[in-house]
Amino acid sequence: MLKMAGELKALIVLITLKLTLSTQHWDEEPGYKEVNPGGEIVMVCLVKNKKGECRWERDNTPIAAFAGKYEWAGDQSKGDCSLRILQANLEYDNGGWVCQVTATSFKEKDTLISHPANLVVRAPPTSVHLRVPGESSPFTGPLVATSGSEVEVECVANGGNPPPGLQWYIGGRRWEGNTEEINQETGVTVSRVRLPVTRGDDKKEVRCEVVHEALADILEEKTILEIHYLPQVSMSLSEDISDYTEGDTATISCIADANPKADILWYRDGSGEIVGRRETLKIMNIKRDQAGVYICKANNSVGQSDTKKIDIQVKYAPVIISVGPKANVTQLLRSKLELTCEASGNPLPQYTWIHHTETESTVRGHEKNLIITGLTYRDQGQYECRATNFIRGEEKFVKSTLIAVNVTGAPKVKERRSEVFILRGTDAIVKVEFCADPLPKQTWHLGGPGHSVLLSSECSHEKFSVLKEEPSTREDCYISTLRIEGAEKTDSREYVLHLENYLGLETHTVRVNIGEMIAQETLIGGIVGGAITIITILIALVCCVRRCCKSEKQLKQDIESNAGWSSQSDVSISTDPHSEVSTGTGHTTIPDLVLKKDEKKYVQYLEHLSVSQECIKPPSLHSPTPSNLTDRPPSSTRAPSQVSYNDLCFPKTSNYGSMRKNGRCDIAAKLNLPPNSVYQFH
Repeated sequence: MLKMAGELKALIVLITLKLTLSTQHWDEEPGYKEVNPGGEIVMVCLVKNKKGECRWERDNTPIAAFAGKYEWAGDQSKGDCSLRILQANLEYDNGGWVCQVTATSFKEKDTLISHPANLVVRAPPTSVHLRVPGESSPFTGPLVATSGSEVEVECVANGGNPPPGLQWYIGGRRWEGNTEEINQETGVTVSRVRLPVTRGDDKKEVRCEVVHEALADILEEKTILEIHYLPQVSMSLSEDISDYTEGDTATISCIADANPKADILWYRDGSGEIVGRRETLKIMNIKRDQAGVYICKANNSVGQSDTKKIDIQVKYAPVIISVGPKANVTQLLRSKLELTCEASGNPLPQYTWIHHTETESTVRGHEKNLIITGLTYRDQGQYECRATNFIRGEEKFVKSTLIAVNVTGAPKVKERRSEVFILRGTDAIVKVEFCADPLPKQTWHLGGPGHSVLLSSECSHEKFSVLKEEPSTREDCYISTLRIEGAEKTDSREYVLHLENYLGLETHTVRVNIGEMIAQETLIGGIVGGAITIITILIALVCCVRRCCKSEKQLKQDIESNAGWSSQSDVSISTDPHSEVSTGTGHTTIPDLVLKKDEKKYVQYLEHLSVSQECIKPPSLHSPTPSNLTDRPPSSTRAPSQVSYNDLCFPKTSNYGSMRKNGRCDIAAKLNLPPNSVYQFH
């Protein structure tokens, strides 16, 4: 059973195959073709087992063979029904072509009809233009849009077979994302783009290019983007705005980057005063009150820009605004004084306070306010505030009006005590300077036994008289004068000046010493003697230094060989005529010499002689006294200034030397003193 079924299937297949091979059928149907006008094209049509006739139709219109126009391209007997079209023409040849093969016989139903195959006779587009969506007419001029928005534009191509392609370029770069619409009936191709734009796209080119094989030349349409955006302003300076001085011309430019063009507006900050409506602001002959912050802004149809500020500084010399507290200031002694000064200027001025008196002018401070604590009479006078600055390297300054400072208070004398020396027999003038406001009552206390007398100004008693006070060189300062006619030694004592006003009391004690006049010869002798003494001391120092250089061994031998002399004889130089030279065994007195009057000053100089080298010690330094001399009697008198004998004659490092070897020390000879002077030793 199964075998029979299989054989049946095989038979059916064989019959079907035989029928298929014996029936005409398509080997290749015609397909889409394009040809340029005047060109040549073959519409392919191949049939297997062809037995019928080949025929062609275009848009349901039968087409017969015509020499030079429509010709058979192949052997029809072999099933090649291909048609050659010559001198292609859009009007006659463009359309849908169908290849047909008639049936084998009227009995057969094997007629072949192909699908329509489009033959396109190329035709270039005739025109292209740009338009705004929704409008039918093209636009001219730039494509206007606002920054931050999207702009829509269409490219319309008329004609073209097949329909052309449209390509967009923005700023020279290919733009993708367009949409196309083709209207076959009207032959219109439309491409639409939507472009987001910013201010950076301003002035960029928008171009639509038509792409078609039949075009011999480029067909395109283009425009320019005109992007409107808010103004942006910036300052342009042609000079240093920080160096303007009064009288200069200030020039500042405000540059506005805007589309459409913006209107410029200048105004002053704070006041809102409009000072200009042009790009460049010029201020002629600028003044200090024109300094400040200037603001520039711009407006256009899109909106208003942000503002730009510039601070114009005008340099000018200082100006005193106020000085105080007032023109005349009166304050108590030792109180606190504060003077104020306010000045303007650019650059900011530096302050200097100057104190003017009748004798001098001094700088008292460099601060805005001058503060003086513990006010004294010396602080009285005129005070001036000076403000200074520098403009282009040149110093500018201004002076204030003067402030008069008056100090009131108790009388004041610089020192509590003073001392004067007056020659005997002359008229003594004792003067004391004091300061007080108001003027005090002055009283001189003469003092002394039998002289408890008080003398007021312009009063006298015996040889004493008090003169009227004289103004001193300083304000509120005076000189009180006590006159003593024919001064004698009995007039040597202390005189007390009492000064008193309602603010207080002050006293001053003057020690008056009456003495003899020093003779001119004595004075000259003293000067010469002093010079000789200085030279002598220098020579003695040189000698001592030489002795110090002796070797220690030799000096010790001198000491051993000179056991009869002590190394610590206490010898001092004095001007006392009863002084002695003391040795280890007894007392030896140098005979007195008569001291001349002219030499007294020289001897007084020796009383204060003190040399602090190795050989001569200061008076306060003494070497230890040997034990065998501790019981010697002390000298009856001591001079205020003492120099030991050994300190004078021997260096410290040599244990004071040997008196046997060198003999007694002749101090006068050592010091090269004048032979007619008296020198006492003890």
